[in-house]
Amino acid sequence: MLAYQGDRRRTLLTRLGDVTVERSYYVGPCEHTVFPTDELLGLGHHGILPELQQLIALQCSRVPYAEAVATLTGLLPIRISPHTAQQVTSHISGQVQAEQEREREEAFGDPACARFPDPEAPVSSPVAVVAADGGMCRTRHSEDTYKEFKMGVLGTLCPAPGSKDKAKVENKRYVAHLGDADTFFEHLTVDFHRAGLQHAQTLQVLGDGAPWLWSRFELLRQENQEYVPLLDFYHASEHLHETSDAIFGPSTVKGKCWYERMRKRLLDGELRLFFREFQVQEKRAIYRGCREAAQAVAKAYGYFQERRRFLGYRQCRMRGLPIGSGMVEGGIRFVGKDRLDRTGMRWSIPGAEDVLQLRCLSAGKRWGPFFQNKARERLNSFQQKKASWLRLRAA
Repeated sequence: MLAYQGDRRRTLLTRLGDVTVERSYYVGPCEHTVFPTDELLGLGHHGILPELQQLIALQCSRVPYAEAVATLTGLLPIRISPHTAQQVTSHISGQVQAEQEREREEAFGDPACARFPDPEAPVSSPVAVVAADGGMCRTRHSEDTYKEFKMGVLGTLCPAPGSKDKAKVENKRYVAHLGDADTFFEHLTVDFHRAGLQHAQTLQVLGDGAPWLWSRFELLRQENQEYVPLLDFYHASEHLHETSDAIFGPSTVKGKCWYERMRKRLLDGELRLFFREFQVQEKRAIYRGCREAAQAVAKAYGYFQERRRFLGYRQCRMRGLPIGSGMVEGGIRFVGKDRLDRTGMRWSIPGAEDVLQLRCLSAGKRWGPFFQNKARERLNSFQQKKASWLRLRAA
């Protein structure tokens, strides 16, 4: 049973500056001291109220720490150091990552009783779209100067295919991770269910040619859900451009004409002619004695042949489905690199992960709901502890 010991003063940092309050404190049977008000308010060792903690973390996730502190202290009557701002950012991101890990464990810890989050809202379109790719940020590790962060973007196609208006991906969510591909896709799958995309009639997935993507994409597919995998057309075009340069030389008229013709064949679904052209060009290169050109053509032929079932551009265009993964390329740039890949920046892996998770939460418009839920959890925990203490005292 907790024994009341008295009140103690503490200076708290709020958005209006320093406020000094008195809080009751108690000692338990194990001689541990408890400040119930601190738990209710969510105070850490730095004594900053949660709303200000969130504001600091949000600003620090957008701009460098020193710049964030200069902005905050210029607009609010508060004083904090960049070091404190970094600690607060890490603390707030830790809450986000702890919740993510709890949900991942519930979903994948025991396959016999997998539990995914309930959909936050009914799915708004019959077509769900998921795209994934990777970006790089510089780290402080001498052996591994660059570290890849994997990013996925999930959303719905609005308006639904068949409408007169051009469809685009809406209600986008962002998932990113600096670790391995399996862990990344487990987090992606959790958000896939939270968004209710498992109830969409059609699932379209887009990515580059990386082998690690496609086998894992298929795990998202639900029973009776149409599955439309597509190689990002702009990645396909890059391979054609490289092949054109190898055959005809860089920036030649013949090369440009060949490139445009091959792109058109891809878009129009003329795959028989598309693949035959590679064979023709390889034979010509061998006949001319151009070994490097022949190898480049053979490599491109193999690349597209291995991904032949992901080349349904004509069918997707006819249905109004996207053929490019611009949404994830944009996400890598403005969610990831705009903060992680600035000039002169070098990150620790935990520091980069802290910022990346906060940026994903904010970009997906889940910042407010997440921290509102955290406030409710603190209140519920406080009320349960208070009720338990009152029962013990009555006994």
